[in-house]
Amino acid sequence: AHIITGVFELYAENLWALAGVILFVSIVAPALTLLLLLYITLPLYLDRVPPGLVLVYRVYDGIRAWGMIGIYMLGALVAINKLSELATTPVGAGFWALVALMFVAGPAQARLDPQILWDRLEAQR
Repeated sequence: AHIITGVFELYAENLWALAGVILFVSIVAPALTLLLLLYITLPLYLDRVPPGLVLVYRVYDGIRAWGMIGIYMLGALVAINKLSELATTPVGAGFWALVALMFVAGPAQARLDPQILWDRLEAQR
């Protein structure tokens, strides 16, 4: 089973609100968080200010809590542990991708200092 398969099954069972929440918090929010983080930090690394920085940062800051990779990792580990008592639970590429994402996204989000962001914005004005 895959996360997206679960979303489709929930939608097929007329649980469209739950399907939407699962889709948002498991796929859309983490992907959007990483894309916005890249949009913010790459131009700053090149000593430029990206267009719409204030709006993009506000969206990033608001959505960041919904894409908490560490929480997903903890949930995956608990699920693997609990399900291993009932059935064979092979750990596949998706789990390892989640591990890699956790080790990339966590430090990247922690490294973004809002004060540096606003200082760069003020310097460009």
